[in-house]
Amino acid sequence: MPMNMKTKTLLVVVVAAIALSGLYAFRGSLRRAHGAEGAEAAAVAEALPKDAAPPGGMGKQPYRRSGSDPAVALAYALLNNGSSMQVALDRVVGPGGAISSRELATLVQTTDGACSDVRDNAAHYLGSAQRQDSTRAWATERLVEICHEFDPSKFTFDFPKDGLTRVMHEQGDARAIEASLSAVRSESDPSELYTAGQILLEKDRRALAAILPGGGRDYGDQEIMKAWALATTMLTCNEAGGCGPRSLQTAAFCANAGCQPGSEFSQAVRQRLPESEYRAVNALYAWMINQRRG
Repeated sequence: MPMNMKTKTLLVVVVAAIALSGLYAFRGSLRRAHGAEGAEAAAVAEALPKDAAPPGGMGKQPYRRSGSDPAVALAYALLNNGSSMQVALDRVVGPGGAISSRELATLVQTTDGACSDVRDNAAHYLGSAQRQDSTRAWATERLVEICHEFDPSKFTFDFPKDGLTRVMHEQGDARAIEASLSAVRSESDPSELYTAGQILLEKDRRALAAILPGGGRDYGDQEIMKAWALATTMLTCNEAGGCGPRSLQTAAFCANAGCQPGSEFSQAVRQRLPESEYRAVNALYAWMINQRRG
């Protein structure tokens, strides 16, 4: 059964940009068996090549498309170079400035979700088990740096907020599918891309599942949306300038999943996902690239 669209829409902003459906899905099992799993993760990470290729069969050169919002590209560059999010935003829009880009607003709201998680689960993130696990400690340290003094309430937000949600509710199934495919071809905001995946799953599941290995026969709705979220994150990361080892997306993922220190986001996903899940991410990522090149 397809997931209820209203329920899914409530999750879009936080889930889309750093794929929280994928990032924090590990949390329960990690807390139940943190020590043993930490040792296993370290062994797995040590065995993996340091130059793991990004998805999409693109070798060591990730997909890159021009035209990303310059403000977003600058924010990604600052984060990749070790800035906190507060400092990055002060540089991009000015202290207390207005955020008029939907894409930048999504990054800010995603950061707020990740940083709220750090605050609400400080015992987990700052505990001895986390610090002693080399696959998570480096990412946790970076995540705390990103969140330092971050306060989104200091900024104002002024951007169109309806997007694909309005089309979905007001213009019927055929128009919603058409608008979603158009978003896949050209949209830069990860929340809109995530919504496009939701709509395609709800309105045209057979066509979406056909992109996956084996025609999607072994993937449920939750697995498809997790793969879509991760593929979307990789796509938007690369177009905005990449999600390196010091990026928000990588830090949030690896602080929970455990990754080889110094991993980029695409490498981290390759390390930590089971093969069947990674194949789904890879298939969706490659399809998105082909749509954007068409």
